[in-house]
Amino acid sequence: MQTLKRGFAVAALLFSPLTMAQDINAQLTTWFSQRLAGFSDEVVVTLRSSPNLLPSCEQPAFSMTGSAKLWGNVNVVARCANEKRYLQVNVQATGNYVAVAAPVVTSSAY
Repeated sequence: MQTLKRGFAVAALLFSPLTMAQDINAQLTTWFSQRLAGFSDEVVVTLRSSPNLLPSCEQPAFSMTGSAKLWGNVNVVARCANEKRYLQVNVQATGNYVAVAAPVVTSSAY
């Protein structure tokens, strides 16, 4: 019986970083979806940081620098009470975007 309990304890410890990474990934997807609302129809976030670099709290506060782009490979700051972690994420934003059909000359009159 002790062996079975230890087995469950070891399994829980092994899978907890994976579970936390999935939870952080879901939180980041929601966070970026809110910021890209109106620009993108679908947002896919892939966490590129290793699980041992994730913040220890369950609900970190995310932030980025003011001039940072919101898609592609970006760095996100995840803050907990006394902890600040920099996470590398890849953000893919898809939607319908306006594109010109012909080159636009900058000196042309409207």
